[in-house]
Amino acid sequence: MFTIKENSEYRRHRRLKAKKGAVAVLCGHHYKIGPVIDITWGGLAFRYTYDDEKNLESDCRLSIFLTGEDFYLRTVPVKIVYEIEENSETPITTPRMKRCGVKFGRLTDCQRPLLKQFIRNY
Repeated sequence: MFTIKENSEYRRHRRLKAKKGAVAVLCGHHYKIGPVIDITWGGLAFRYTYDDEKNLESDCRLSIFLTGEDFYLRTVPVKIVYEIEENSETPITTPRMKRCGVKFGRLTDCQRPLLKQFIRNY
């Protein structure tokens, strides 16, 4: 298992667990898709499977949607804060997973209310 230092001096916003079915899609030179773990006003963390050792590019775009719901927040500019391999205690045949934390960039006037809606409702 991995650890992320959860110290108040590093966190400006309280982390909230995302509703089951919340999915993040990271777009850059590579696409990564996976469930949202938690979210704040400043960024989010999500998990994805990987099969190569290529690191994600630092600046990219992220979209969030909810399966079975009418919600889609598209192409938010983000900066990758961390990318950590999750060590699994399951057999080696399971997919390798990484946890990725991103910081939101400047949101548009259309994106701000959608992020607010997502944080409050999901």
